[in-house]
Amino acid sequence: MKRYIVKSIFVLTAIFSLNACFFKDPGTEIKFSGLQIEIDRATLQGDPNTKDSRKYLKALDGVPIQDSVKINLVGPQQKEDITVTVEVAPSAGGGSTAETALNGSGTTAVAGVHYQLLTTSVVIPAGKSFAYIRLNIIDDNIDAALPVAIRLNLTSTSKGVLSTNYKTHRIILRAECPFDKAKFIGNYSTLEPGYGTYATTSAEVSENATTYTIRITNFWDSGAQINYVLTKSNQTVAIPSQNFTTNFDANTYNVVSTGSPTFDPCTGNMRVPYRVTRVVGPPFVPEDNVHTFTKQ
Repeated sequence: MKRYIVKSIFVLTAIFSLNACFFKDPGTEIKFSGLQIEIDRATLQGDPNTKDSRKYLKALDGVPIQDSVKINLVGPQQKEDITVTVEVAPSAGGGSTAETALNGSGTTAVAGVHYQLLTTSVVIPAGKSFAYIRLNIIDDNIDAALPVAIRLNLTSTSKGVLSTNYKTHRIILRAECPFDKAKFIGNYSTLEPGYGTYATTSAEVSENATTYTIRITNFWDSGAQINYVLTKSNQTVAIPSQNFTTNFDANTYNVVSTGSPTFDPCTGNMRVPYRVTRVVGPPFVPEDNVHTFTKQ
């Protein structure tokens, strides 16, 4: 009798095991059916407004840089071509500023100035799963200190549907230039708010792997010569604390940079906040101002 009970238990166990193999909870499997079109980089993790930030080497040669944005067919490859239309979202307004490009959500770049959309439709060929939106980036017109943005929208597809979450994508366009010390040597026009504009000239003092030091003549329109230290890797400038005399009085002054002085490696232009104090002479109210150097 015990032998029959054991056999019965074995048979029942086998039956339930087979049932477990052939009958699954319908809620445990989700199968995708149909076709969707998506922008590839829109699916990446990160802030949808800033995660695709692209840098372009600014050559100043009048030749645009070709770039592309990949679109995907999600689903089985098709026997016929699929045509997808695309647009650049209209400008969000407010001008092309670094703040709106980095913190906004729309387009700040200007067509024909910063970019060209080479076609408003893209074909995913039969038997393929992707294609590319082609763009020309007009790098000459992108300021290294002023990024701009493009928002691309897929607007229709000849087959399937557009992905609800991944049919729009924003790209930040940035210009960069390799550090070239020659761009910081020579004549500058220097704007000093509250005083005016006057000529200054720069010359090399020293260089190492990380910094480049120049001496600017006629600082403060006073004939003084002041050293500026440029850090190559992050486009910052510093005026180390130093004393100077002027051609208009017998006093001694001190100058040091303040705030966040920067330079543009593409043009050689600089913006340098500073403070001047008097160290020898009658009482003097410290001067806090900003010099904007424009390379001539």
